[in-house]
Amino acid sequence: MTEGQSDEFSDEIKALGERIKALGGSFVALVEFDEGSETTACLAEGAGPAARITRYAALSAGNVDNLFMAVQRDGKKHGHNSVYLSMLGRLP
Repeated sequence: MTEGQSDEFSDEIKALGERIKALGGSFVALVEFDEGSETTACLAEGAGPAARITRYAALSAGNVDNLFMAVQRDGKKHGHNSVYLSMLGRLP
């Protein structure tokens, strides 16, 4: 795929995300080509944990530490029912 084609595809994905958000939904997409990946995330107000965590995973670019830290921050902000996050909160 050429750079122009990937730019066009990115624009279409972003437009789709904005349409879904306008309807009150959330949309997360990660598209990966040889030259790298493009992430589009359009989260509706009050998006649920699945959409938020999917967004964090896409934005972490494969860095698990970044993903875990984002999920931990999300749990502090929005609350959670995770045994693992609760255990992390008890660590010195």
